[in-house]
Amino acid sequence: MSQVYEELVNETNKYGLHERTALAHLEAASPSRVRNASYRVSAGVSNNLASRDLKALVDAGFLIPKRERRGRHYVASDIVMKVRNRNRLTRGGVDPFADDEINPKLIQESLF
Repeated sequence: MSQVYEELVNETNKYGLHERTALAHLEAASPSRVRNASYRVSAGVSNNLASRDLKALVDAGFLIPKRERRGRHYVASDIVMKVRNRNRLTRGGVDPFADDEINPKLIQESLF
C-alpha cells in the first residue's frame, strides 16, 4: 500500500495539491467512499479545509462526487484506480500443483 500512497503523492504534487490530499486518494482506492468527516479525521484538518481539499480533488479529476448535501461522498476516479491496479499484488501467484509447472528434479531432490 505504501507504493500506492507514494504514487498518489506524486500525482497530487503534479497538480500543485497539498500532500495530505493523497490520504483521500488512498481511502478511495481502498476502495471505499470518502466523506468529509472521514477525510477530516484522517488528515487532521477543519471542516472548511476538508471541503476545499475534496473540491480541489474533484476539480483535478481524482475523485468523483456522489449525491448532494446529506450523504455526499466521493469515489475514486479512473486515475486513482489505475494507480491502485498498477501496484496491486496478485493473489496466489503460481499454482504449485499445475501439471505444466511440476519439475520432477525438484521433487526428487526434496525427497532425499
